Amino acid sequence: VIADGAAAATASANCGTADISSPAWSISPGSVRDLPLLDSLAAAAIRRINELSAQDLSNTVWAFSTRLVEDAPLLEAISASALRRLAAFETQGLSNTAWSFAVLV
Repeated sequence: VIADGAAAATASANCGTADISSPAWSISPGSVRDLPLLDSLAAAAIRRINELSAQDLSNTVWAFSTRLVEDAPLLEAISASALRRLAAFETQGLSNTAWSFAVLV
């Protein structure tokens, strides 16, 4: 049910950036590895990468890293966007983002 709702939300042109990062973050610690949902979230994040906040970027890459899902186009988009906005990251977000990339790359 969560996966269906999140996939529908990310498919909508009216979805907010939290509709991308929050579902990814909320499912990541569990034992379910829903690749279609993660693919949908990755595609939505890439489409709206310039709208994602530093926290959204951090949450999204953390969610994928805790699942050990290496989506190269998503990682490249997050990396480029994060580098342009390093000053916008708080210490915890920067740390989580660096950790996430270290796990996946």
